[in-house]
Amino acid sequence: MGAMLVGMATGVAAMGISFVLIGFSVVTRTVIALIIRTKARRLNMDSGLWAVTGFLLGLWIIPVCIIVKRKMKSLKCTACGQRVEHGANFCVSCGTPVKAFDDGAFLKKVLLIAAVAFIVFYIVSSVYYTFIT
Repeated sequence: MGAMLVGMATGVAAMGISFVLIGFSVVTRTVIALIIRTKARRLNMDSGLWAVTGFLLGLWIIPVCIIVKRKMKSLKCTACGQRVEHGANFCVSCGTPVKAFDDGAFLKKVLLIAAVAFIVFYIVSSVYYTFIT
């Protein structure tokens, strides 16, 4: 009887700790999403998609932001080589039409890769636990 009560108390404590950790994770991801959304809004990018991506990826959004920032800074006119601002349709220097960097398409690719990686990890771990253990 005493062992059963100890087991129940341990289970309840573990469940409480799990809820605290899940709550901390949700709060942290919400803060990350709000920060990313604000930053995206300042850069005239799709802030809603950035916020969702920030919430889903958590801290993994940092390397994505670094890659996008580098791509945006490296946009140059194909005709004259001048730097082109994000969202511009034409080069300010020579007037040549430029292809703008589409952050929305890039984020959709990142989310697709993350979803595929999650599914592959889930399948591999399920097979491992089913047949190996």
